[in-house]
Amino acid sequence: MLQKQIKNIKNLFNLWITESVPEDISNEPNIQIISSIESLSLFLRYLTLIVVIVGYSIESFSQQYFVSIFLGCIIFHILFTHIVFYLKQYYLFTNPLNFFLHLLTITISVVVTEKEYSPLILFYPLLTFGNLIYARKRPRPLMVTLISIITLNFTIIGIWLWENLAFATYYLFWKNFMILLSGIFCYFLLNYIQQIRRESYHIQQELLYTQGIIKSILDSIQSPILIFDESEIITDTNSYTSHFFQMDSSELIGQRIRSLFFDDTLIGEHLLALRSRSNVVINAIALSSSGEEIPVDFIVQVFYRNQRKYFFGIMIDKREHKRLEEISQLLHKREEEINNKISLLKDLQSDLSLQHTAQIFTYITTLKNILHLLSHEQLGVITERQKNALEIGIHALEQLENELQKEAEIVS
Repeated sequence: MLQKQIKNIKNLFNLWITESVPEDISNEPNIQIISSIESLSLFLRYLTLIVVIVGYSIESFSQQYFVSIFLGCIIFHILFTHIVFYLKQYYLFTNPLNFFLHLLTITISVVVTEKEYSPLILFYPLLTFGNLIYARKRPRPLMVTLISIITLNFTIIGIWLWENLAFATYYLFWKNFMILLSGIFCYFLLNYIQQIRRESYHIQQELLYTQGIIKSILDSIQSPILIFDESEIITDTNSYTSHFFQMDSSELIGQRIRSLFFDDTLIGEHLLALRSRSNVVINAIALSSSGEEIPVDFIVQVFYRNQRKYFFGIMIDKREHKRLEEISQLLHKREEEINNKISLLKDLQSDLSLQHTAQIFTYITTLKNILHLLSHEQLGVITERQKNALEIGIHALEQLENELQKEAEIVS
């Protein structure tokens, strides 16, 4: 029976392992990436600030007005980044203010560096792709692309009109087409990412549902189930474990598995054997919180989660098995006593039957002899009619004697 229970537990355990839930998908990795990007951007802004200040001081820039605006944007963006890092409120990087600061910085840098001929226009597509990472909710790459194109065209055309410059329409159109193409590509990339996320979400929900079912099954098992790691620290239990040890699950989690057994040294030796084996069955004595010693079979199975080794252990309470064995032995003993009494009664019945049969034979023989004497007129003269009656009686006694003889043979 114990082997059958072990087999059922292994099947259930294998189901639990193969259907385990993956790591929770949260926004924490995105925040880390954003923080890294902002740290790199902060370093580049400081370099740009040094270059602009040096160039501004030696009057190497022809458009001092735009340089001053560019310098102010960089300083303000640097202050904003330092405030966010100081407060450790990294989600503020996903604020629209940060987006518009990036947009304004890129636009002013394009104006300062050759306008429509500036290579820094390539930062607009980077801003569109960055929206996939920075957006709190659903990213909108086409809207970001449209805002970038409008801002670029409005700024460049405004400068052309202000400075009475010839329109370089071809270059501006080519730059707009490049930004639009990157936005369309980013849109299709977003749809692909969203499809993967939806599939991952459905898979996660199915696995959560499966885990809930398995957890309910494990909780319904009337045996303690414990999960512990390589350092023998308990990480999870089922609901029956608290009842078995008369302890809260919160008190059990965090304890060493050895502390639940009477002979912790023996348990340690068996657990060391799991380094070369995948499972082990330990005959041990568990200790409840009240100090009660409970004989158990502790079945331990190794499994891996997130490339770390864990142990799945279940305790089979042997007290019930002992009670059933005692009842079985008692019933067997009572059965033997009853069989002995029945055998004794049969023997008595047989002896009594033989004794009575012998007495009846004696009485019949006596009557038959008397009737013979009467029929042969040795006890006096009798009539023919009386003689016939005596012969009939003798014949009846002989038949009765034969039947009793047959029954005696059957009984014996």
